[in-house]
Amino acid sequence: MIESLSEKKTVFFSTHILADVERVCNSVAIIDKGRLIAQGSLDELKDRYTRPTFTLELDANVVPLGKRLKTVPWVTSVSSDKNILTVDVSDVKAAQVELAGIIAESSLPLRRLELKETTLEDIFVDLVQEKSARSFKKIKPGRTEEAGR
Repeated sequence: MIESLSEKKTVFFSTHILADVERVCNSVAIIDKGRLIAQGSLDELKDRYTRPTFTLELDANVVPLGKRLKTVPWVTSVSSDKNILTVDVSDVKAAQVELAGIIAESSLPLRRLELKETTLEDIFVDLVQEKSARSFKKIKPGRTEEAGR
Protein backbone atom coordinates (compact mmCIF):
# COMPACT_ATOMS: atom_id res chain seq x y z
CA MET A 1 0.00 0.00 0.00
CA ILE A 2 2.77 2.46 0.93
CA GLU A 3 4.55 1.62 -2.32
CA SER A 4 1.51 2.59 -4.40
CA LEU A 5 0.96 5.77 -2.37
CA SER A 6 4.58 6.86 -2.80
CA GLU A 7 4.12 6.97 -6.58
CA LYS A 8 1.56 9.79 -6.22
CA LYS A 9 2.33 11.52 -2.92
CA THR A 10 5.13 12.29 -0.54
CA VAL A 11 5.01 9.80 2.31
CA PHE A 12 7.00 10.17 5.54
CA PHE A 13 7.84 6.68 6.70
CA SER A 14 9.46 6.21 10.11
CA THR A 15 10.65 2.69 10.87
CA HIS A 16 13.45 0.57 12.24
CA ILE A 17 12.81 -2.05 9.56
CA LEU A 18 15.38 -0.78 7.11
CA ALA A 19 14.74 -3.52 4.52
CA ASP A 20 11.28 -1.97 4.07
CA VAL A 21 12.87 1.45 3.59
CA GLU A 22 15.11 0.03 0.84
CA ARG A 23 12.09 -1.51 -0.86
CA VAL A 24 9.78 1.51 -0.65
CA CYS A 25 11.63 4.81 -0.30
CA ASN A 26 13.25 7.09 -2.88
CA SER A 27 14.90 9.39 -0.37
CA VAL A 28 16.25 8.46 3.06
CA ALA A 29 17.15 10.42 6.19
CA ILE A 30 19.02 8.67 9.00
CA ILE A 31 18.32 10.12 12.43
CA ASP A 32 20.13 9.14 15.60
CA LYS A 33 18.96 10.44 19.00
CA GLY A 34 16.98 13.21 17.29
CA ARG A 35 19.86 14.39 15.09
CA LEU A 36 20.03 14.06 11.32
CA ILE A 37 23.29 12.23 10.53
CA ALA A 38 22.83 11.42 6.82
CA GLN A 39 20.36 11.93 4.02
CA GLY A 40 20.03 11.32 0.30
CA SER A 41 18.75 8.75 -2.13
CA LEU A 42 19.53 5.13 -1.33
CA ASP A 43 22.06 5.07 -4.19
CA GLU A 44 23.74 8.25 -2.90
CA LEU A 45 24.02 6.82 0.61
CA LYS A 46 25.42 3.54 -0.70
CA ASP A 47 27.95 5.39 -2.88
CA ARG A 48 29.00 7.59 0.04
CA TYR A 49 29.15 5.00 2.84
CA THR A 50 29.75 1.57 1.31
CA ARG A 51 32.75 -0.34 2.56
CA PRO A 52 33.43 -3.03 -0.03
CA THR A 53 33.69 -6.38 1.75
CA PHE A 54 34.50 -9.83 0.44
CA THR A 55 33.57 -13.02 2.27
CA LEU A 56 35.83 -16.03 1.72
CA GLU A 57 34.82 -19.45 3.02
CA LEU A 58 37.46 -22.17 2.89
CA ASP A 59 37.66 -25.84 3.77
CA ALA A 60 40.88 -25.21 5.70
CA ASN A 61 42.55 -23.09 8.35
CA VAL A 62 42.14 -19.48 7.16
CA VAL A 63 44.83 -17.91 9.37
CA PRO A 64 47.74 -18.17 6.88
CA LEU A 65 45.64 -16.69 4.07
CA GLY A 66 44.41 -13.93 6.39
CA LYS A 67 48.03 -13.01 7.23
CA ARG A 68 48.91 -12.95 3.51
CA LEU A 69 45.92 -10.73 2.68
CA LYS A 70 46.90 -8.20 5.38
CA THR A 71 50.02 -7.44 3.30
CA VAL A 72 48.05 -6.50 0.17
CA PRO A 73 47.84 -2.69 -0.36
CA TRP A 74 44.09 -2.59 -1.22
CA VAL A 75 43.09 -4.66 1.83
CA THR A 76 42.00 -2.38 4.69
CA SER A 77 41.10 -5.06 7.25
CA VAL A 78 40.82 -8.83 7.64
CA SER A 79 38.87 -10.71 10.28
CA SER A 80 38.28 -14.43 10.67
CA ASP A 81 35.69 -16.66 12.24
CA LYS A 82 36.37 -20.40 12.00
CA ASN A 83 36.74 -21.09 8.27
CA ILE A 84 35.46 -17.69 7.05
CA LEU A 85 37.51 -14.59 6.26
CA THR A 86 35.92 -11.16 5.97
CA VAL A 87 38.09 -8.84 3.89
CA ASP A 88 37.40 -5.09 3.63
CA VAL A 89 39.00 -3.49 0.58
CA SER A 90 39.67 0.02 -0.68
CA ASP A 91 39.76 -0.94 -4.38
CA VAL A 92 37.04 -3.34 -5.54
CA LYS A 93 38.38 -3.62 -9.10
CA ALA A 94 41.86 -4.61 -7.90
CA ALA A 95 40.35 -7.12 -5.47
CA GLN A 96 38.18 -8.65 -8.20
CA VAL A 97 41.24 -9.08 -10.42
CA GLU A 98 43.80 -10.23 -7.83
CA LEU A 99 41.93 -11.98 -5.01
CA ALA A 100 41.26 -15.26 -6.83
CA GLY A 101 44.97 -15.51 -7.74
CA ILE A 102 46.05 -14.95 -4.13
CA ILE A 103 43.66 -17.68 -2.99
CA ALA A 104 44.93 -20.04 -5.71
CA GLU A 105 48.55 -19.40 -4.65
CA SER A 106 47.62 -20.48 -1.12
CA SER A 107 46.48 -23.91 -2.42
CA LEU A 108 43.60 -23.80 0.05
CA PRO A 109 40.24 -25.30 -0.99
CA LEU A 110 37.80 -22.44 -1.59
CA ARG A 111 34.13 -23.05 -0.82
CA ARG A 112 32.77 -19.53 -1.41
CA LEU A 113 33.97 -16.12 -2.57
CA GLU A 114 31.39 -13.34 -2.40
CA LEU A 115 31.31 -9.55 -2.65
CA LYS A 116 28.88 -8.46 0.07
CA GLU A 117 26.08 -6.10 -0.96
CA THR A 118 25.89 -3.18 1.48
CA THR A 119 22.43 -2.70 2.96
CA LEU A 120 20.88 0.41 4.48
CA GLU A 121 21.09 -1.37 7.84
CA ASP A 122 24.88 -1.80 7.39
CA ILE A 123 25.17 1.93 6.67
CA PHE A 124 22.96 2.87 9.64
CA VAL A 125 24.92 0.70 12.08
CA ASP A 126 28.28 2.01 10.81
CA LEU A 127 27.15 5.65 11.04
CA VAL A 128 25.64 5.30 14.52
CA GLN A 129 28.65 3.39 15.86
CA GLU A 130 31.07 5.90 14.29
CA LYS A 131 29.12 8.84 15.74
CA SER A 132 28.96 7.13 19.13
CA ALA A 133 32.70 6.44 19.09
CA ARG A 134 33.41 10.12 18.33
CA SER A 135 30.94 11.38 20.96
CA PHE A 136 32.34 9.53 23.94
CA LYS A 137 35.79 9.38 25.46
CA LYS A 138 36.89 6.89 28.07
CA ILE A 139 37.70 8.44 31.44
CA LYS A 140 37.93 5.43 33.79
CA PRO A 141 37.42 1.73 33.24
CA GLY A 142 33.68 1.12 33.20
CA ARG A 143 32.70 4.81 32.95
CA THR A 144 32.31 7.11 29.96
CA GLU A 145 31.75 10.81 29.74
CA GLU A 146 30.30 12.70 26.80
CA ALA A 147 33.06 14.54 24.94
CA GLY A 148 33.09 18.29 25.37
CA ARG A 149 31.14 18.35 28.65
